[in-house]
Parts: sequence; C-alpha cells; structure tokens
Amino acid sequence: MHTQTPDAKLSMEKDRLISDLLQLEMPSQCALELFEKTLRATVPKAPREPIPQTASIRARRTELQALPVENLRQLLARTTAENARREEAKRFYNQRNAMADFEYWLGMDFWSLDEAVALLNHRDPRTVNRAAIEADIAPKRGKPSGAGNAPTPFTKFFLDLSHRAERSNALTYASKLTPTEVIRWAKGVMGPKVPAPLLAYLDGQPALPPPKEAQQEPQAAATATPTADELRKTKVKRSVLLDMSDRWRTVVSDFQHAKENGLDEAAKAPERSMWWQEAALDWAARHGKLRSEPSSTPLKSSVFRLGS
Repeated sequence: MHTQTPDAKLSMEKDRLISDLLQLEMPSQCALELFEKTLRATVPKAPREPIPQTASIRARRTELQALPVENLRQLLARTTAENARREEAKRFYNQRNAMADFEYWLGMDFWSLDEAVALLNHRDPRTVNRAAIEADIAPKRGKPSGAGNAPTPFTKFFLDLSHRAERSNALTYASKLTPTEVIRWAKGVMGPKVPAPLLAYLDGQPALPPPKEAQQEPQAAATATPTADELRKTKVKRSVLLDMSDRWRTVVSDFQHAKENGLDEAAKAPERSMWWQEAALDWAARHGKLRSEPSSTPLKSSVFRLGS
C-alpha cells in the first residue's frame, strides 16, 4: 500500500491553500484560467500560449508559492474572514435604512410582536422583519442550485428570538405590547445584548409595583381576605375574563393552566364555561397578576347577578 511522504502531504496542502486563496482573491481570473485550460484540452488548434488576461493570476500564484505553508494558512483565514465581513455588509438588514430610529419607536404606546423583535435586533421593523428575513434565506428562482442566501449569525439570532417571543407567556397575552413590557422581557432573555437605547428607556421607567398582598401588613392582609362565599357573587362566561387582558396580563396562559395553578379550584362555577368573577380576580391579585389600574372592559350580557 502506497503511503504519502510528509513532504508530499505538505505539497498537496500548499496547492490546496493557494487554490482556495486565488478563488477568494481573484474569482473572475480563476474562471478565465479554467476556461483557457478547457479550451486547450478540447480544441486541437487552440493557442498554446497563455492569454494576456491570465497574467495577473499567474503572477499571484508565483508569489504565493514562495510563502511557507503556515503563512498560507494564516492568510487564508484572514482573507476568508474579510470576505465574509464584506458580504455581510451588503446584506439588506445592514443598510442604513434598515437601522432602527429608537426615538421614533419609543414614542409609540405599543408595538406588535414582530416590531418588538426587530427593535430588539436594532433594526427598523418596516424594513427588517421575520417575513423579510425568511424571504432572504428562502430558495430563489433563477439560481442554478435554487439556493437562497446562506443563513448568517444575525438571521439565525433574529429567527430564534422571534420563535422565543411568540412562545412567551409574557408577550403573547395581547397583540399590543408596551415598550416597557418588551424590554423587561428582553433583559431576562438577551441580557446585555438588548440595545443600549432600550435599556436607557427602561431605566427611566417606574419599577413594577409589588403584589397587592405584599403591600399590606400580614395581620391586615389576613383580616382583609374575603371568604369563599363573599367572592362568589357574579357568574360570568370565561370570555368575559379573557377580555380583561389590559388589566390581567397573563389571563390567557392562566386559564390554559387553570387546573394546575389553582385557578380552577378557586373560581370555577358549576356550570360549563362559567366562572365566579370576584373569585377569579381575587386569585389573580393574590398571585400578583393584576395591573394597578382598573379594567375598562364592561361586563357583557353573559353576567348573572345572584341574590344577596
């Protein structure tokens, strides 16, 4: 069995490094040189002398042949990184018009989930959003291979954050998310990667109020706790309570897990889809789920008052 000598292996590696470098540095001249070789191999009367347009690549190959293998490895690594940096700079999400104007967006009362993800990536949602990212890496018509642009660290992080956001109980309870809610969630998920202007905005916001029971003296809280009978005054359909998402931030998730979290035992009425409104709100208050401001949602026709 024939084995290569160390010198032969080193020579093969050197040829490969030079070929890879030339493909990165002079791709058009490489294609022209390949055409020249193919022409000579297939056309008997083709000129044997090199064409003038390939002189630059021949000169560069001679320069690279004079370098040690270790130098070629380092040069290839630097050239690969620089090419990747230039290609990344050309992507649509790195253009000037793709950057977020935080002063503009922080002046809004609420964001959509897609807008929130874009802003957390320091991008303008009108230019860079999940649909645009997915279209950028999707297969393209007209390309021989049908491949789209290769995913990059930015597109991977953008889509990962989007998937996490759409599955977060803290963000999916409503379609209108305040900047403060979004940034507080992002601090726990992204840490220092949250854009500095968003962190500065959050620092200027008041802290979340402590749960209502924590604001009371233990003895006062105990005496103020209503009994189960006192809390069972008003029967409402589940949809009425779900409409209180402006006040009860996690209402959808809480009802989805009502049997596990104790809400079912505390507030479920005997009738199908009916709940004790006061008991449900008391459970939410005791678990720190309610906002400080009262809900503006009026009770609907599905409310049934019981006799006192």
